[in-house]
Amino acid sequence: MNDKMKHMIAGFIIALLFGCLLNDPFGGFLISLVAGLAKEIWDYFGHGVSELEDFLATAQGGAIGCVILYLPSILGVW
Repeated sequence: MNDKMKHMIAGFIIALLFGCLLNDPFGGFLISLVAGLAKEIWDYFGHGVSELEDFLATAQGGAIGCVILYLPSILGVW
């Protein structure tokens, strides 16, 4: 599994977890963005390689998680 896929999965899990805990899918997405940004800042200060693409992959996973949490209300199931 490559690095970008790991970032995407992490963003997805964070968005689902916090979206459910907060009962707010968009809030879960925002927390996944903050987590991705924090990880890239950590990397920038000497703990890895900071890449915009890593942040975008995390954001993409978070967006997918957010959409999945919104689906029941969009489809009128919830």
